Amino acid sequence: WAIIKNQPAAFAPNTSFAYSNSNYMVLGQILEAVRGESVITTINDACTLLGLTDTYMPADETETGLREPHADGYGGPLDDLLGQPGASVCTTFNPMWFNTYGGIISTASDLQKWAGHMRDGTLLSPTVHAQWLADLYRYPLDTTGYPGVTNTTFGYGMGTWSMGNYMGHAGGMNGWASLPYFNPSSGDTIGLCQNTGGLEPLFYLLPQIMDYLDPGSAADYPYPWSPEH
Repeated sequence: WAIIKNQPAAFAPNTSFAYSNSNYMVLGQILEAVRGESVITTINDACTLLGLTDTYMPADETETGLREPHADGYGGPLDDLLGQPGASVCTTFNPMWFNTYGGIISTASDLQKWAGHMRDGTLLSPTVHAQWLADLYRYPLDTTGYPGVTNTTFGYGMGTWSMGNYMGHAGGMNGWASLPYFNPSSGDTIGLCQNTGGLEPLFYLLPQIMDYLDPGSAADYPYPWSPEH
């Protein structure tokens, strides 16, 4: 937090775009200041309120293992050294490393429920929900090296990424990756998880699931990764 606070802004607000996990840590600090309680308590209370029964933020750094039952995560920092992608098991580690930018543990089922709450704005006023669903920045996708794929643009807003007719976000860490997405028009929701690091498999499957649920909904989204994923 001290490192973030002492760095200058990369650019003035509303003039450019850059993804940064640091912003989620700042949001955690704001939550604690506004509510006067640990952000862990705030997040876990919200999960209970939303009926996300298998979603939680670990109590503290002493809770280093996943609550049963759980899968094992593969693909950690030793993989590059070993030359074996996905070889190392990284199910257990200090959850405070990811704090409010990735420290919440969930399931595919709860992610799909969360996508529904994102769609409906359960915890937001109608005004804030409308702002949250709007694209604040449009940027191109680099499709170099993918024959037959035309360039397109994606939208990024207040923690949401629009692709075709769907909106949501994705995240990953050593051994794990996940994404919740929803279609504001059809109401369909998607929750995906994988127990390896890297987002390529999820983002190869996602547009195909979109088109299966809502034909044509991902028409402007090319498949930017190869079929072997």
